Amino acid sequence: LECALEAVFDVDGFLRLAAAEILLGHWDNYIGNQNNYYLYQRPQDGRLMMISYDLDNTQGIEWGGNWSTQSVYDWNQWGARPLYDRLMDIEQYRTRLGWYIQDMVEHGFDGSSWLQRANQLKDMCEEAALEDSYRTLDYGFDDAAYLNSLISAWGGHVTQGLASYVNTRAPSAFSQ
Repeated sequence: LECALEAVFDVDGFLRLAAAEILLGHWDNYIGNQNNYYLYQRPQDGRLMMISYDLDNTQGIEWGGNWSTQSVYDWNQWGARPLYDRLMDIEQYRTRLGWYIQDMVEHGFDGSSWLQRANQLKDMCEEAALEDSYRTLDYGFDDAAYLNSLISAWGGHVTQGLASYVNTRAPSAFSQ
């Protein structure tokens, strides 16, 4: 399988993408919900690569699971995912996924780094975000929900602030 698959599919790129999505808690993707991805054939080598999109259900957005502590090797909660399942059955791919996760945790996937960068981005967007009257139409998010989103849960399906999610996810993933 390894030789045949790597000839037509960027397995390493998929494992890096999977590691990032697993850390982010992106469950509404190929691995979790068989959703929100494209396969793209690169013109330079003709191999397929996976591109993920619609990452709105991440970092503490919990619809049907506790993604901050979910096993990094058992991410598919809603049935079989042939590609992911087969890759996780191969020791070298499973090990490489673990290495990518470890590398990301050791190089910036931590609550303080994320909080620092998120505060910079929030400061850049704050004025426009608070003026956005459409924001309040989605689940009733108010100004306080936006202003406190980095450190506080909103309630309902938003179980953690961004930094608190990362503070829980990073050590959980690293320990696995």
